[in-house]
Amino acid sequence: MRWFKLLAPFWLPAAQAAGQILYGGLVGNVTDKTEAAVPGATATATHEQTGAARTTTTSEAGLYHFATLAPGSYTLAIRAGGFRAYSRAGIGIGANTTTRVNAALELGEVTEQVTVEAATLTLQTEGAEVRREVDRVILENAPLPLGRNYQILLGTLPASRRRPTPTPSPPTPPAPCVTR
Repeated sequence: MRWFKLLAPFWLPAAQAAGQILYGGLVGNVTDKTEAAVPGATATATHEQTGAARTTTTSEAGLYHFATLAPGSYTLAIRAGGFRAYSRAGIGIGANTTTRVNAALELGEVTEQVTVEAATLTLQTEGAEVRREVDRVILENAPLPLGRNYQILLGTLPASRRRPTPTPSPPTPPAPCVTR
């Protein structure tokens, strides 16, 4: 029991920190033009700022999944035998979000490559939460009152509302006394 008292101050904060999610995810389906799954394709997600790359292989259903990606902008490259290489840049990954990018591969020579350049959708289809990220520059320059309580900014975000403060109900007047 004595060892527990000595180690508890170090162990308990680590258990609480495990609940904070600092990574995002990237998922998608790889299909051909007839929308049939392409199993065994190689998917590579490359962080555009650091160059760090992660590679996985699609499942029998043509699904790929990158679970713990650092937030940032990524390039997704998909290669499969008998298909043109697929590449899409500028995929935004945020903390505690999962971004879906589906890829339709085209038949072709191995030397041909298809590059898709498009803005990522901000619609979160992998979960039901509504969220918005506030940039560090906005937080630092926001005119907040004394104490710089960032929670004041929550009212400016979409789909947020303040809880109404309960108003006390007026006291009921006593019933009139009728005497005979």
